[in-house]
Amino acid sequence: MAYIYLMQPGNRLRALRKAANLTQGELGEAAGFAQETISHYENDRRPMQLDHMRALARALDCSVADILPDQDNPDRLTDEERALIQMLRSGDDRQRATAMHMAEAALSFTPEPKRDAA
Repeated sequence: MAYIYLMQPGNRLRALRKAANLTQGELGEAAGFAQETISHYENDRRPMQLDHMRALARALDCSVADILPDQDNPDRLTDEERALIQMLRSGDDRQRATAMHMAEAALSFTPEPKRDAA
């Protein structure tokens, strides 16, 4: 049984494709679809099946959730958050523990207000 996720207006496919510097035809070729299919998806003229979303995500080097519109994925990671996660994943146990301690210390730090020089 194929599950269909009905994309609401505002899916992020066009923005992701442009950020990857791909044409609709290039993305279609990379994901195994016709250029017309990509156009239909970008313009919300066709529902996108989950397996199509997976193929597009692989072609765009992103997660399926990244394709969802903001209202359907309010917890989407920023590029900065992704970079932090990649750094954590690439470290060994000791490096990850150190990074976590540093993050906790940095986030709990409250700078003193600046005083005007008299």
